[in-house]
Amino acid sequence: MKNKNRRNSHFMLFLKENSALVSQYVDKRLDFFNFYEIFQFFLFLTFRIHLIHRNRTK
Repeated sequence: MKNKNRRNSHFMLFLKENSALVSQYVDKRLDFFNFYEIFQFFLFLTFRIHLIHRNRTK
C-alpha cells in the first residue's frame, strides 16, 4: 500500500513538472480539433510512464 502511494505521488510530480508542456500541446492541437492526436499523445505518455515504472521495480 505504501509503495502504491509513493508511485502515485511520483506520478503527480511528473504531471506537475510537465503540465505546462502538456497544456501547450493540447492548446495547439485543439485549434484543429484533432482529438485523435491528443489521445495518441496521452497514450504515449502513459506508456512511457508504465515503462519507467517497470524498469524501476526490476
